[in-house]
Amino acid sequence: MLLSAAPANPTFHQNPSNMNGCSVKLPLTPLIAPMKMSPPQSSSSPSSVASAYEGIPIILIGSNASIGAKNPPKEMRVNWATSPGTQIKVDTSKHFHVFVGDLSPEIDNKTLKDAFAPFGEISDVKVIRDLQTLKSKGYGFVSFVRREDAERAIEQMNGQWLGRRTIRTNWATRMTFDEVIAQTSENNSTVYVGGINTNTTEDDVRKYFAKYGTIMDIKLFKQQGFCFVRFDAKESAAHAIVNVSGTEINGSPVRCSWGKEGGSMG
Repeated sequence: MLLSAAPANPTFHQNPSNMNGCSVKLPLTPLIAPMKMSPPQSSSSPSSVASAYEGIPIILIGSNASIGAKNPPKEMRVNWATSPGTQIKVDTSKHFHVFVGDLSPEIDNKTLKDAFAPFGEISDVKVIRDLQTLKSKGYGFVSFVRREDAERAIEQMNGQWLGRRTIRTNWATRMTFDEVIAQTSENNSTVYVGGINTNTTEDDVRKYFAKYGTIMDIKLFKQQGFCFVRFDAKESAAHAIVNVSGTEINGSPVRCSWGKEGGSMG
């Protein structure tokens, strides 16, 4: 409540020590009726507002704040990485993964995805790169939600041009001998090996594959990152695909699939 002081009946009298002094009876009367205080609507600064209501507690409340709030409003930071509006990483462990070999160096994730998108819903795409140089290792993986889409992609994209090279496609996960041997004709005994590094020699390749049967020929394209191994029998080639695919040759993980029909070495 604001109070005013006004003289009721002012009287003047002399004072020996102060001839100009006066004494006034000052009864206190309300100047205005009690009112609820609220922040002024003008753009006054906090200091000017405080001056206007000196001696009266003033709480400045933002337009979105609540008077009954237990704590004053605080700055909030949104973690967009976990907010509902952002993309959440999908669990692809039960999806169907396609290995894509002999990729041109310029092929990136987007180009690879665009090439395989017509076959169905893709959950993940990754071109494998060297950790130091970030250069492509010449192969990658495409994950499909449905098995039939992955099967069609493997069948129709194998041997197709992507960039400056023809690519090789196969299942990324290890298949059984029966599944592998059923993928090609009886005359095919050639294995495609992708992911070969530039330090690999023919002797290295022979050492890894000789245990599965008699090798008739090896064609190594180490600058391009792949090679062909031709066996004397289809069964030997199938065993090599099942057992070598996904292992490492000279420190580089390799993927094996069938070469061209009829034993062609490319």
